[in-house]
Amino acid sequence: MVWGPVEAVIADGYLNGRLGLAMKLVPAIMLLLVAGACSNSAMFKSSRATPTATATLVPPAPTYAAAAQSFAEAKPKTTPVAVRSLRPLRPTHITIPRIGVDSPVVEIDTRYDDSGALVWETAAYAVGHYSRTAKPGEPGNMVLSGHISSRAAGAVFKRLPEIAVGDGVIVFTTESSYFYKVRSVWVVEPDEVKVMESTGEHVVTLITCVPDGIYTQRLVVVAVPQ
Repeated sequence: MVWGPVEAVIADGYLNGRLGLAMKLVPAIMLLLVAGACSNSAMFKSSRATPTATATLVPPAPTYAAAAQSFAEAKPKTTPVAVRSLRPLRPTHITIPRIGVDSPVVEIDTRYDDSGALVWETAAYAVGHYSRTAKPGEPGNMVLSGHISSRAAGAVFKRLPEIAVGDGVIVFTTESSYFYKVRSVWVVEPDEVKVMESTGEHVVTLITCVPDGIYTQRLVVVAVPQ
Protein backbone atom coordinates (compact mmCIF):
# COMPACT_ATOMS: atom_id res chain seq x y z
CA MET A 1 0.00 0.00 0.00
CA VAL A 2 1.40 3.43 -0.96
CA TRP A 3 0.54 6.55 0.95
CA GLY A 4 0.69 9.97 -0.72
CA PRO A 5 1.92 13.35 0.64
CA VAL A 6 0.08 14.70 3.62
CA GLU A 7 -0.43 18.23 4.81
CA ALA A 8 -0.84 17.69 8.52
CA VAL A 9 -0.22 15.09 11.21
CA ILE A 10 0.82 11.58 10.12
CA ALA A 11 -0.27 8.84 12.53
CA ASP A 12 2.22 7.32 14.97
CA GLY A 13 11.63 13.16 11.82
CA TYR A 14 22.46 13.91 10.36
CA LEU A 15 26.40 12.86 6.77
CA ASN A 16 29.78 14.98 6.88
CA GLY A 17 31.38 16.94 4.05
CA ARG A 18 31.25 15.89 0.46
CA LEU A 19 30.05 12.51 -0.66
CA GLY A 20 32.80 10.30 -1.95
CA LEU A 21 32.59 7.86 -4.79
CA ALA A 22 29.15 6.70 -3.70
CA MET A 23 27.70 10.16 -4.40
CA LYS A 24 28.61 9.87 -8.04
CA LEU A 25 26.09 7.14 -8.64
CA VAL A 26 23.13 8.20 -10.74
CA PRO A 27 19.94 8.56 -8.64
CA ALA A 28 17.96 6.83 -11.37
CA ILE A 29 19.77 3.53 -10.73
CA MET A 30 19.65 3.76 -6.95
CA LEU A 31 17.59 1.01 -5.36
CA LEU A 32 16.81 0.73 -1.67
CA LEU A 33 15.76 -2.56 -0.11
CA VAL A 34 14.30 -3.08 3.32
CA ALA A 35 17.15 -4.29 5.58
CA GLY A 36 15.46 -5.27 8.77
CA ALA A 37 14.57 -1.59 8.97
CA CYS A 38 13.86 -0.01 12.32
CA SER A 39 13.90 -3.17 14.39
CA ASN A 40 17.49 -3.97 13.33
CA SER A 41 20.64 -2.01 12.41
CA ALA A 42 19.77 -0.53 9.02
CA MET A 43 17.25 2.03 7.85
CA PHE A 44 17.79 1.43 4.14
CA LYS A 45 19.59 -1.16 2.07
CA SER A 46 20.40 -0.76 -1.59
CA SER A 47 22.42 -2.34 -4.34
CA ARG A 48 23.38 1.14 -5.51
CA ALA A 49 22.43 4.32 -3.74
CA THR A 50 23.66 7.70 -2.56
CA PRO A 51 22.17 10.79 -0.96
CA THR A 52 23.46 14.20 -0.01
CA ALA A 53 22.75 16.58 2.76
CA THR A 54 21.16 19.70 4.09
CA ALA A 55 21.26 22.17 6.90
CA THR A 56 20.76 25.65 8.27
CA LEU A 57 21.70 27.72 11.22
CA VAL A 58 20.48 30.05 13.95
CA PRO A 59 21.90 31.70 17.10
CA PRO A 60 23.23 29.46 19.87
CA ALA A 61 21.11 28.53 22.87
CA PRO A 62 22.44 28.07 26.40
CA THR A 63 20.64 24.75 26.95
CA TYR A 64 18.41 22.39 24.99
CA ALA A 65 15.47 23.13 27.30
CA ALA A 66 15.95 26.89 27.05
CA ALA A 67 16.12 26.73 23.26
CA ALA A 68 12.99 24.61 23.07
CA GLN A 69 11.09 26.99 25.34
CA SER A 70 12.26 29.98 23.34
CA PHE A 71 11.12 28.32 20.13
CA ALA A 72 7.71 27.43 21.57
CA GLU A 73 7.12 30.96 22.82
CA ALA A 74 8.42 32.76 19.74
CA LYS A 75 5.90 34.70 17.68
CA PRO A 76 5.84 34.31 13.89
CA LYS A 77 8.27 36.65 12.18
CA THR A 78 6.80 39.15 9.76
CA THR A 79 10.12 40.08 8.17
CA PRO A 80 13.08 37.95 7.13
CA VAL A 81 15.94 37.65 9.59
CA ALA A 82 19.49 37.39 8.28
CA VAL A 83 21.17 34.08 9.07
CA ARG A 84 24.74 34.27 10.32
CA SER A 85 27.30 32.10 8.60
CA LEU A 86 28.98 29.96 11.24
CA ARG A 87 31.58 27.23 10.94
CA PRO A 88 29.75 24.01 10.02
CA LEU A 89 29.91 21.48 12.83
CA ARG A 90 28.31 18.09 13.16
CA PRO A 91 24.93 17.98 14.90
CA THR A 92 24.99 16.77 18.49
CA HIS A 93 21.38 17.01 19.69
CA ILE A 94 17.84 17.40 18.36
CA THR A 95 14.58 18.45 19.98
CA ILE A 96 11.05 18.59 18.58
CA PRO A 97 9.17 20.32 21.40
CA ARG A 98 5.57 19.61 20.46
CA ILE A 99 5.99 15.83 20.27
CA GLY A 100 8.57 15.46 23.02
CA VAL A 101 11.56 14.35 20.94
CA ASP A 102 14.78 15.14 22.84
CA SER A 103 17.75 13.04 21.75
CA PRO A 104 21.49 13.10 21.25
CA VAL A 105 22.67 12.87 17.65
CA VAL A 106 25.53 10.57 16.64
CA GLU A 107 27.36 10.09 13.37
CA ILE A 108 26.43 7.12 11.20
CA ASP A 109 27.37 6.12 7.69
CA THR A 110 26.71 3.74 4.86
CA ARG A 111 28.42 0.40 4.31
CA TYR A 112 28.34 -2.52 1.91
CA ASP A 113 27.18 -5.92 3.07
CA ASP A 114 28.58 -9.28 1.94
CA SER A 115 26.36 -9.27 -1.13
CA GLY A 116 27.60 -5.85 -2.24
CA ALA A 117 24.39 -4.06 -1.32
CA LEU A 118 24.65 -0.59 0.17
CA VAL A 119 23.25 -0.45 3.71
CA TRP A 120 22.13 2.75 5.43
CA GLU A 121 22.95 2.34 9.11
CA THR A 122 20.79 3.50 12.03
CA ALA A 123 21.85 4.55 15.52
CA ALA A 124 21.04 2.80 18.77
CA TYR A 125 19.25 4.90 21.39
CA ALA A 126 20.02 8.11 19.47
CA VAL A 127 19.19 9.95 16.29
CA GLY A 128 21.73 9.24 13.55
CA HIS A 129 23.23 11.86 11.24
CA TYR A 130 24.44 10.42 7.95
CA SER A 131 27.94 11.83 7.95
CA ARG A 132 28.10 12.25 4.18
CA THR A 133 25.14 14.62 4.18
CA ALA A 134 25.13 18.30 5.08
CA LYS A 135 25.90 19.67 8.52
CA PRO A 136 23.95 22.45 10.22
CA GLY A 137 24.87 25.72 8.56
CA GLU A 138 25.69 24.12 5.21
CA PRO A 139 23.44 24.27 2.14
CA GLY A 140 22.06 20.90 1.24
CA ASN A 141 20.03 18.09 2.74
CA MET A 142 20.93 17.08 6.29
CA VAL A 143 19.54 13.58 6.76
CA LEU A 144 18.70 12.27 10.22
CA SER A 145 17.15 8.91 11.03
CA GLY A 146 15.93 7.14 14.13
CA HIS A 147 14.09 4.04 15.25
CA ILE A 148 10.36 4.17 15.81
CA SER A 149 10.66 1.06 17.98
CA SER A 150 13.40 -1.49 18.52
CA ARG A 151 14.02 -3.83 21.43
CA ALA A 152 17.74 -3.58 20.85
CA ALA A 153 18.10 0.07 19.81
CA GLY A 154 15.37 2.14 21.44
CA ALA A 155 12.60 4.32 20.04
CA VAL A 156 13.86 7.89 19.70
CA PHE A 157 11.37 8.63 16.90
CA LYS A 158 8.45 6.83 18.54
CA ARG A 159 6.26 9.93 18.28
CA LEU A 160 7.52 11.19 14.92
CA PRO A 161 4.26 10.07 13.24
CA GLU A 162 2.51 12.71 15.37
CA ILE A 163 4.46 15.57 13.77
CA ALA A 164 2.58 18.16 11.72
CA VAL A 165 3.35 20.79 9.12
CA GLY A 166 4.44 23.95 10.95
CA ASP A 167 5.98 22.16 13.94
CA GLY A 168 9.39 23.33 15.10
CA VAL A 169 12.61 21.29 14.98
CA ILE A 170 15.78 22.43 16.75
CA VAL A 171 19.18 20.97 15.84
CA PHE A 172 22.19 21.72 18.04
CA THR A 173 25.93 21.69 17.51
CA THR A 174 28.53 22.30 20.22
CA GLU A 175 28.40 26.01 19.37
CA SER A 176 25.00 26.88 17.92
CA SER A 177 21.34 25.98 17.57
CA TYR A 178 19.45 25.82 14.28
CA PHE A 179 15.70 26.32 14.07
CA TYR A 180 13.54 24.68 11.41
CA LYS A 181 9.85 24.51 10.63
CA VAL A 182 8.26 21.39 9.16
CA ARG A 183 7.28 21.95 5.54
CA SER A 184 6.03 18.53 4.51
CA VAL A 185 5.28 15.07 5.86
CA TRP A 186 5.22 12.01 3.59
CA VAL A 187 4.94 8.26 3.77
CA VAL A 188 6.93 6.57 0.99
CA GLU A 189 8.08 3.15 -0.11
CA PRO A 190 11.56 1.99 0.99
CA ASP A 191 12.95 2.47 -2.52
CA GLU A 192 12.28 6.23 -2.51
CA VAL A 193 15.97 7.08 -2.08
CA LYS A 194 15.46 10.48 -3.67
CA VAL A 195 14.26 11.84 -0.33
CA MET A 196 17.88 11.53 0.84
CA GLU A 197 19.44 13.24 -2.16
CA SER A 198 21.29 16.53 -1.95
CA THR A 199 19.39 19.75 -2.49
CA GLY A 200 20.40 23.30 -3.28
CA GLU A 201 18.60 24.68 -0.25
CA HIS A 202 19.07 24.29 3.48
CA VAL A 203 16.76 21.52 4.67
CA VAL A 204 16.69 18.77 7.26
CA THR A 205 15.08 15.42 6.46
CA LEU A 206 13.92 13.17 9.30
CA ILE A 207 13.26 9.50 8.52
CA THR A 208 11.82 6.56 10.43
CA CYS A 209 10.04 3.32 9.58
CA VAL A 210 6.26 2.95 9.65
CA PRO A 211 3.86 1.49 10.58
CA ASP A 212 5.21 0.76 14.04
CA GLY A 213 5.85 -2.96 14.37
CA ILE A 214 5.58 -3.59 10.63
CA TYR A 215 8.18 -1.21 9.17
CA THR A 216 7.19 -1.66 5.52
CA GLN A 217 7.26 2.04 4.63
CA ARG A 218 9.19 5.18 5.51
CA LEU A 219 7.92 8.34 7.19
CA VAL A 220 9.77 11.33 5.73
CA VAL A 221 9.62 14.76 7.38
CA VAL A 222 11.19 17.75 5.62
CA ALA A 223 11.85 20.97 7.56
CA VAL A 224 13.30 24.29 6.42
CA PRO A 225 15.00 27.11 8.34
CA GLN A 226 12.73 29.10 10.63
